[in-house]
Amino acid sequence: MTCDYELRGAAAAAQLPGRRRALVPTLDQSDRFVEDGIEIEVQPAWRWLLAPTRT
Repeated sequence: MTCDYELRGAAAAAQLPGRRRALVPTLDQSDRFVEDGIEIEVQPAWRWLLAPTRT
């Protein structure tokens, strides 16, 4: 399972100017979270690499 420190780090990075979402690549986990009002998507790295557009 994705650790809290990864979610907090992703939320902090998403607060940079021009960002509203965050992505945490994993080996095989998929999920969505909202942390501090920021949408965090957790998905397998292979799915992210094969996506037509990367966010």
